[in-house]
Amino acid sequence: MAKCAGSSFPMARHCAAITLCWRSAIARDTFQILHDRGVFIEAKLFSLGFRIEHPQGLIDRSRFGKFAGHKQLGAADYKIVHHCSNGRAVYSFYMCPGGTVVAATSVPGRVVTNGMSQHSRAERNANAGIVVGITPDDYPGGPLAGIAFQRKWEERVFELGGGNYMGPGQLVGDFIAGRPSTSLGSVVPSSRACIQRI
Repeated sequence: MAKCAGSSFPMARHCAAITLCWRSAIARDTFQILHDRGVFIEAKLFSLGFRIEHPQGLIDRSRFGKFAGHKQLGAADYKIVHHCSNGRAVYSFYMCPGGTVVAATSVPGRVVTNGMSQHSRAERNANAGIVVGITPDDYPGGPLAGIAFQRKWEERVFELGGGNYMGPGQLVGDFIAGRPSTSLGSVVPSSRACIQRI
């Protein structure tokens, strides 16, 4: 095996400069610039979904039973996955015990959320992303078509929230039944931004 000058990392045949570009929502313009300049870009898999909130005590009792609330255990977390008959998987992502749903929008006219937990994990709610895998088959049209697909849904969420950066919210039972929510139920949303019922 050949070695690059000054490096002990073995290379199969050639030494090359490697540039790594990490994907994030704010890197979309960079991808377009690189693509326009002839840099090879390949469509990648990603996930799309929503954040769900539940009382942290409910998760603690479900996971720890009679030991829920014990100081040494702290706030319980969870992971879920469902493998669908069509080959897709729906799963929890970035579960935040004792956490908060936060606005993560970086572009006007779009809504994106994320979740976070403080070190204490002591907030009243737990939250998690519930997502489904998206493949290039879902957004045909070239290596940057996934970005257009994401933008479409971020703009739709903005519209559903009333066009004023309010996050659209719906009770799980209403979502499953395919009906709008008329109240927020017993879970008080953690987000500082108002929630627009859909």
